[in-house]
Amino acid sequence: MKFLVFQLIIVLPIFMASGCSDEKQKENVSSNPFESWYTGNFRYIDTPYAYYIYRTRTFQDEYEIHEKYKVRFDIDWQNDSTYVLTFDSILANPNSIIFPSEIKNFKKTCVITQLADSSYLEKAVSSLKMGSHFTRIYRYSSSIFH
Repeated sequence: MKFLVFQLIIVLPIFMASGCSDEKQKENVSSNPFESWYTGNFRYIDTPYAYYIYRTRTFQDEYEIHEKYKVRFDIDWQNDSTYVLTFDSILANPNSIIFPSEIKNFKKTCVITQLADSSYLEKAVSSLKMGSHFTRIYRYSSSIFH
């Protein structure tokens, strides 16, 4: 009988505590499937250009591989799957590319339409292109920015 009481006193609290921690772990898991795309390193091709992206919660830097220019955009997440990029500045332009004067007013609204493990498809509307434009954005494991 003493052994049974000992088991209840020692084992039951441990069992209950582990059950509570499982619930906390479940609560901490995000129910937002888009959240892993809010920050990180990515890449995309918009023929004939290819870009690397470094994204934080507040800005997105894009580096064009061939011409080697780097542009910064402010990023504003409107909801789980929609974000707006607004031109901030040209960070590097070693080949003296001439950008259109409208770039200072550039705004692009992007909607994530399909998710995959290592990529997403976005539908974008920008102030420089007519109509909508689809681009596949891929995760990129390293950063050329740091």
